[in-house]
Amino acid sequence: MSDKVWISDVSIDANKQGLRWKYPCEEWIPAKHELSVATQDELNRRVRRYSAGYRLAEGDVPEAAAIWEPKCFAGTGDMFIVGTMYAVKPRLAEVLSRFDLGEGKLTPLKMYDADLVTPAPGEYWLLQLGARKNSFLPESSNQEGHRISSMGVAKRSGPVFTEGVEYWQVTSLIQDGDVAVSPAALGGADLWVEERVSKRLFMSGALAQAISEANLKKVDFRLKQCCVVGG
Repeated sequence: MSDKVWISDVSIDANKQGLRWKYPCEEWIPAKHELSVATQDELNRRVRRYSAGYRLAEGDVPEAAAIWEPKCFAGTGDMFIVGTMYAVKPRLAEVLSRFDLGEGKLTPLKMYDADLVTPAPGEYWLLQLGARKNSFLPESSNQEGHRISSMGVAKRSGPVFTEGVEYWQVTSLIQDGDVAVSPAALGGADLWVEERVSKRLFMSGALAQAISEANLKKVDFRLKQCCVVGG
């Protein structure tokens, strides 16, 4: 068991990837760089639940993608965006396949050329998240300069919030040791989302080391080491 925990601020621009995709029983999204604004229902079912680390329903997982502008897609790295989900190429897929993803998994992604019929070369996978932990310790974290700040207590329950629970946001300004977690973070999945922290991935020391050694192309997880308190 690794004794280290890392928080990731990985951010990937889904615009100008030269990709389009479709969900089950839906039409292909238009072939254009500017993405359509999601409806409230889509935000709740796809965007917010995925970023909160919940396993998405089958109907909310893209069933295929297509490269409508090859020059743009050639500029993507080992991780890119399909719909609301992270997609990965073989180098990163091999790393992730060696670790515990909880109820998450790597799902093969069908990729086509612009004609939506011809299979595109290469192999691709969707990263289905599905592990959540409750180990974040706000009282032991460094809240100086609002690098870590409260989003308030949820007044009612919703798709990703539970009434009466206080939620927190972590900015990109954090440094190593700013985010504190309990020893509960050391067990279970190697890649997860903290229940009370918005839009951040956490990972074990072993996974973080494997990612660092993989020499990934055009993807920076922007890892910061957490402080494990107690135990």
